[in-house]
Amino acid sequence: MKNFFFSSLSCSLVLLLALSSCNFPPPSPAPNPTSTPTSPASISVSTAEPPATSTSKPDPSVSDCSNDYFPSDDDTTWTYTGNNSKMGNYTRVDQVTDSSDGGFTITTQLPDVTYTQEFTCTAAGLINLNPSSGDLTAMFSGPSGNVAVNRIFNSGITIPADLDSVIGDSWQQVFGWEAVSPEATNKGEFTYYFTAMGPEVVTVPLGTFDAMRIDARIEMEIGTYQKMYGTYTTSFWLVKDIGLVKSEGSLDMRGVEFTDTMELVSYDSP
Repeated sequence: MKNFFFSSLSCSLVLLLALSSCNFPPPSPAPNPTSTPTSPASISVSTAEPPATSTSKPDPSVSDCSNDYFPSDDDTTWTYTGNNSKMGNYTRVDQVTDSSDGGFTITTQLPDVTYTQEFTCTAAGLINLNPSSGDLTAMFSGPSGNVAVNRIFNSGITIPADLDSVIGDSWQQVFGWEAVSPEATNKGEFTYYFTAMGPEVVTVPLGTFDAMRIDARIEMEIGTYQKMYGTYTTSFWLVKDIGLVKSEGSLDMRGVEFTDTMELVSYDSP
């Protein structure tokens, strides 16, 4: 069972947004219950089931969570060091705090911020059920600190089941949300565009590895009219049987710009 890189995309946003003085759009009116969220563009990664005439038999010992690039056994722990151009140096610890054949939970600890992300495992790949939970909590925390982030819809795939077979392919995930606090209510969409760039050799404090590079771009739209509010671009490197070993990203958002790098220092799996 597997870990997941996705919280790396949230990590640097949480660090900055939690302390930034961003002026977000005014509260949005209640959503129209008859509205239909925009569907994501089709992905190039095939998710079709094998034809009925296939003579192959599934291996019952392999679950949908058995992704080569994301170990996720209970208590698996990753420790990273990072540097943010505005916040300086930091340490981050990820740990699998719950796992099963159908999904897993990762708890991320950053300076003064802790949050969890839940993943479900499908034949097509891994899906982060609430990919922006950490980001949104930071973005919309008001003086009371009470924020409820509700998922409106979540479509697409976070990571395909077999990364080695989709080198050069692109896919996406679209997450619609509503954040409610005593001070305001806001809603919007985060669209995640991913491309499997291929194998690269990468060196981090833990060692030198053959890794899979993935490039990603996150477009953040906030408010009733889905106004573009910023873009986060990143590259990250995944290693078989270890997971995320390195990430580099930059944010371009109104009033907030920064770069961020993070590297794996230690890895422990039961």
